[in-house]
Amino acid sequence: MDTGVPAVTVLGIVAGNTLEALTGAFLLRRVGGFRPGLERVKDVISLVVFGAMISTVVSATIGVASLLIGGVISWASVPSLWRTWWLGDMGGDLIVAPALLIAANYRRYRRLPGRPFEAVILIAALTGVSALVFSHPTNVVYSLFPLLIWAALRFWQPGFRLETAMTADTAVIKHGELDRAGAERLAQEFERRSRSMKAQLVLDLADVTSVDSAGLQSLIEIERRARERAVRLRTVFPPEHVRAVFRLSGVEPLSDTTDHPTGDSPDLQYSDRVALELAVDDQAPRQARTEVREAIAGRVTQTEAELAVLITSELVTNAVVHPLHQDGASIGLRIGADEGRVRVEVIDSGAGFNPGELTHDDNAPAGRGLIVVDRGATRWGTNRNDRFSVWFELSADRNP
Repeated sequence: MDTGVPAVTVLGIVAGNTLEALTGAFLLRRVGGFRPGLERVKDVISLVVFGAMISTVVSATIGVASLLIGGVISWASVPSLWRTWWLGDMGGDLIVAPALLIAANYRRYRRLPGRPFEAVILIAALTGVSALVFSHPTNVVYSLFPLLIWAALRFWQPGFRLETAMTADTAVIKHGELDRAGAERLAQEFERRSRSMKAQLVLDLADVTSVDSAGLQSLIEIERRARERAVRLRTVFPPEHVRAVFRLSGVEPLSDTTDHPTGDSPDLQYSDRVALELAVDDQAPRQARTEVREAIAGRVTQTEAELAVLITSELVTNAVVHPLHQDGASIGLRIGADEGRVRVEVIDSGAGFNPGELTHDDNAPAGRGLIVVDRGATRWGTNRNDRFSVWFELSADRNP
């Protein structure tokens, strides 16, 4: 089966996961003197330190290094991916391992002080308080603590473990750029997580640095599938400059409009100019985003800079996907920057389109790319000479 990932990466990840288990077992048995019954504080501390915190460093480090060697990720995404990998493995060890250890040593817990009717009341209270915690806009998670203490004192390890299983969220975490490739991975992760027994998921977008229309479409589709499957979806929102893109795309209400004339645009003078040709492949949008970020750094605010990056990504993605390119064709990228204003032009060999035919449908799951351009740019338009081009301008004094 072809996973689309280089064999060296797959082998590296497998080796890292295996070495993590061996490292954890060695540290627990030889260093921590671990007993699987979890009856001593020493055993719990050993499981947390050696099993969850230290051994998972092995898998995260080897796994991320394997992705880097295979060309799957860039150096820029290494820190956030390593952290996510380490925290994910550590969370799994802390949630799954105790349950397995308690189940394997169930005979030790036959004489619990808690009674069946007490267990029924505890579960009912936990269900009600959990519903409050996961639906209330204010963080009231600490209201669960008295119930957890009750379970630990009266039902020992099995009771506490059952409570943590009932209240634990499954997190779907996304970091870095939420573009077309990132959207596919996010959708796959959501599918895998949502098909488990979990009735609630956390969609963690706190480390998302940018999003394009493919990412927005993925988020809309995830929300729709969560509703269909009766999965409670909680969202950790991305930074404000990324949320601004949501509003521009129609995911959140926005009333801004822009002019989009067809024909020659006033080519204002910009102090800094960049002109280059991009290969027609899936890496073109990423390269274009990098070039725009570097060219306009310090010229506009962070929100405006990310908006310019987003619009450029949309236009370059369209230039890669839609035109029928001949062999040797390329995509032109022209960037102009000055204090408080930016101009970008994307050029391709396709037939082009008429901006006047653009329709605004905020309920459509697709086709948001040009809507983002139309709503986000101060001005934009098209030109046709020997090739078709789309240009846009952003300025700090644009109307709100």
